[in-house]
Amino acid sequence: SGALAVWKVDARGRLHGNHLVKHEYKKPLTCCIFRPSTPGDDVAMLARASVRGDERALDKFSWKGAPLKMGPQEGLGFFICTADGKVHSVDEYCKTSVLLSVEGSIKKLLYIEKTEALAVITENLMLSQYALGPEGGAQEIMKGKLSSKSGQNVDVVWTEDGLLITASGEQVI
Repeated sequence: SGALAVWKVDARGRLHGNHLVKHEYKKPLTCCIFRPSTPGDDVAMLARASVRGDERALDKFSWKGAPLKMGPQEGLGFFICTADGKVHSVDEYCKTSVLLSVEGSIKKLLYIEKTEALAVITENLMLSQYALGPEGGAQEIMKGKLSSKSGQNVDVVWTEDGLLITASGEQVI
């Protein structure tokens, strides 16, 4: 248990041959979320602007002007959680490393792109928020305890504005 395999897929969603990489985590995986890559310049939009004579767009295609920043065409990074409370970061090259560790199994992992932050919710409803560093580290910035009726299935959503919404079997969300 705890195996993760990554395949390359074509435009139609078909798998290509064998997996690109396989990681053994030795503990069951509890969740996986993607970390979107930083967008590059929209090449089609720049090309249309260049044809219309837009100097800034033309400069991006020129050797002397600002370099054209192509976003990654494939390969998103993602985060994997294991039943022993570890969050692993997997980069766009499929290299994995332990990012952080909490007590208990992780029930939910949430990512906010705007603030480059992770929220971790454990099976005993401990909520921790982590700021992600540019070099791949994570710094805990907040911790708290959520509550719900015993035995209720709790669902949590984190909005882009940092609002945490919970549905825990109560009449109020």
